[in-house]
Amino acid sequence: MKAVFIGNRFGVLEKMLVAGYERVDILAVPDSFLERALLSRSISYTPVENRKQLLDLLAELQFDLLVSNGCPYLLPVSGLDDGRRKFINVHPALLPEHRGPHAVNAALLYGYGAGASCHLMDDEADSGPVIARVEIPCSADLDLGLLYQLSFMAEAEAFDLALARGFRPMEPQPSNGDKSTYFRRGAGACRLDLDADPEKICRQVRAFGIASQGTEFVCAGRRYRVFDAEIIRNGYLRSKAPKYRENEVVLVYEDALVLKKGDGLIKLKSTPGKLQGIVPGMFLEQPPNSAS
Repeated sequence: MKAVFIGNRFGVLEKMLVAGYERVDILAVPDSFLERALLSRSISYTPVENRKQLLDLLAELQFDLLVSNGCPYLLPVSGLDDGRRKFINVHPALLPEHRGPHAVNAALLYGYGAGASCHLMDDEADSGPVIARVEIPCSADLDLGLLYQLSFMAEAEAFDLALARGFRPMEPQPSNGDKSTYFRRGAGACRLDLDADPEKICRQVRAFGIASQGTEFVCAGRRYRVFDAEIIRNGYLRSKAPKYRENEVVLVYEDALVLKKGDGLIKLKSTPGKLQGIVPGMFLEQPPNSAS
């Protein structure tokens, strides 16, 4: 069997390389974790710069199996299928929960649906029949960086399970009501929602809590990003909360600030030195809708 792999991470491909396929052609997203892994292992590949190049390559390649794992382009599967080929996608969420390119963020933001799914592809995004799922329980110790790593481990495990089934689907993707979400990270998602309750604010901040993302707010006309949050539980500090107004900065120290929210307080953490210019008594504001 000849296979094609398209994507931006290595775990699923690693399973394919030891599975005994006659040939595996690797199409890698440039400057991705996959490309760095391939270079470090001296494994040959073709970088894919855009959708047109990808479709041109697929028109030339001979393959029986196509596996997508982090491919940024929607493929016209019905046009590529010759009746014998299999098209497989491995997605970092429990489908049908959190379709779309930023499913790991969504799992932390909403507090459910973490894991990985292997499914047959169709012409829609992340919507074909499910072959295998691996669940990651949501827990308080999961930050975004850790959940990315666990999701990629679960993807490789889900692919292994699907391979053992001969890629036979378990079921069509069921409708899951309000949990059948399509999530794309954008400016709106990364703007600190100061109208939300403290628990939702903490989930939002943690859902984007790595250095390349972050959640943005404005204070005294300047933009800031935070990467971690928690509700203040200390009784002494909580007893001071009634003295302050909503969204008022209570304390600033090192890389953290304490903010009045509702009847209590929350702590927001940034990177060292990045909260300079904020002092107690200032108020946090949401950035305008055009924020990136």
